[in-house]
Amino acid sequence: MGAPRINAGLRSFDYRSQLFGSATGRYGLGNRLTVEGHLEAGGDLFNGGLGIIQALGPLGSVTASASLSTFRGNEGTRLSGQYRFDLNRFSLFASVEREYGRYFDLGDVSSFRGPVTDPTGADLFPRRSKRSLERVGLSFRPEFDPVSFNLAYNHLQLGDSEIRTANFGVRRRISNRISFRGDALFDLKRRGDVAVSAGLDIRFGRNTSAFTGADRANGRTNYNVSVNGFSGGRQNELGYSVAQRGNDDGDAFRSASLNYRLPQAFVAGSIDQTGKNVRGSLQVEGSVIAAGKDVFVANRVGEGFAIVKNAGPGLDILQGGRKIARSNSKGRALLSSLEAFSETRVAIDPTSLPAGLEAENGTDFRIVTGRRRAALVDFGVRKVNSAIVVIMGPDGKPIPAGTLINLGSGEPGLMGYEGEVFLKDLKARNSATIDLGAAGKCTATFPYDARGEPQPVIGPIICS
Repeated sequence: MGAPRINAGLRSFDYRSQLFGSATGRYGLGNRLTVEGHLEAGGDLFNGGLGIIQALGPLGSVTASASLSTFRGNEGTRLSGQYRFDLNRFSLFASVEREYGRYFDLGDVSSFRGPVTDPTGADLFPRRSKRSLERVGLSFRPEFDPVSFNLAYNHLQLGDSEIRTANFGVRRRISNRISFRGDALFDLKRRGDVAVSAGLDIRFGRNTSAFTGADRANGRTNYNVSVNGFSGGRQNELGYSVAQRGNDDGDAFRSASLNYRLPQAFVAGSIDQTGKNVRGSLQVEGSVIAAGKDVFVANRVGEGFAIVKNAGPGLDILQGGRKIARSNSKGRALLSSLEAFSETRVAIDPTSLPAGLEAENGTDFRIVTGRRRAALVDFGVRKVNSAIVVIMGPDGKPIPAGTLINLGSGEPGLMGYEGEVFLKDLKARNSATIDLGAAGKCTATFPYDARGEPQPVIGPIICS
C-alpha cells in the first residue's frame, strides 16, 4: 500500500496524491489444489479476482483465473488459463488469455493522472484495447547429445492489431567453456519475414566470459562482440565490460564500463561512443547509517544488517567465512548486507586479537535478522591484565607441568612446561598458591605493571 511514483527517471520525488494498494491471499486445500484471491484498489479503480492451481500428478498442472475491474464507468473482465507438462527431458506448455469490455488493473492506472481522455478525444489508454493472447510451446533434450530444442507459437490480438509468430531455438554445449545458441523468429502474418541469430558463449574463468554473434532481420545483418568480468558484488573486486556492436551499413556502437565495490561505496563508470557522439557516466552509491552510538558509511543496505561492537580495533570481521568489514578504532563495524530470515555466521579470528585483549563473549556468532531489521553482535573484546609467569619450586627447579595453581580471586590454572603458566586478571601485587602434593603448598608473589607491555614474561619466581 502506498502512493505510486510517476515520471520515474524524469522527475525526482514525483508521486500520486492518491493511495493505492493490493492484497493477495493463497490457501492450500490439499496437496494438489491451491486457491487464490486478489484485490487491487485506488484512484477510482477496483479490481478483484479468483484463481486455482491444480496439480494433475504425472499429467502436469493447470492454472486458471478470472478477474473483474471497474474504473470510472468502465467495466471489464479477464480470463486466463495455463497448462504445463514436464517429463524427464520433455516440457510442454499452453496458455490463453482473454479480455472483455474495458479491463483495467493497478499497473494501468497507478501511473496516470487526469481524465480518461484528453480534450481531443484521444484515448490515453491505448493498451486498454481488447487483448487476447495464445501461446503454445515445447522443449526437449535428447539423451544422446547435449543439445536442447525449443519451439513456440504466439498469437497476440490488441484491438485491431494482430501478431502471429513462431519461434525456434537451439542450444548446445560444445565444450566445458564454449556453448552455441541459435534462434529464428517467423512472422506468420507477413510470410517470408524471418529473423535469425546465432552466437557463441565463451567462459575464460570463474568470473570472465565473452559472447560473439550475429543476427539478420529486415534485410540487415548485425554483429555483437563483448567481454565481461563479473565481480559478483563482492567487496574489493573489479567488474568490467567491453562491447562493440555494428551492422553491414557501417554503423558501430562501442562501450566500456568499470565497477568496484569499496567498503564505503559502490563506484561505477561507463563510456559509450557512436560515430562522433561520446557519452560518459559516473555513479557512486552508498549509505550512511547512524546506529549503536556511531555513524557508518557503507555500501547499499540489503534486506538486513548487523552492528558489530567490542570487536577490538582494526580487526577483520568475517561474514559467512569471508572478510567483509574491518572494525574501527572503537571496535565497531557495520555488516550492511544480510539475507533476511536466514542464519548468518559472524566471527573474528581469535589469533588476530592483539596480546592483552580477550573476546569475553566468544569469537563466533550465528544471527538471524528480519526484513529491514538489524542485529547487534557484541564480541565483548576487553583488555586483560595478563602475563606469562615463570615459577620455580623451593628446590630451584621448574614446577612440573600439570600442577594446579590458584591466583586467589582468579580462575585456577595448570602449570605448563619449563615452569611457565599464563595468568590473567592480574593486580599490582599478586600471590599465587601452588599445590605440590605430598610436599605441601607453596606461594609465589610477584608484581605486575598494567601500564607496561600487554603480556609480559615475569620471572623466574621462587615459590616458597
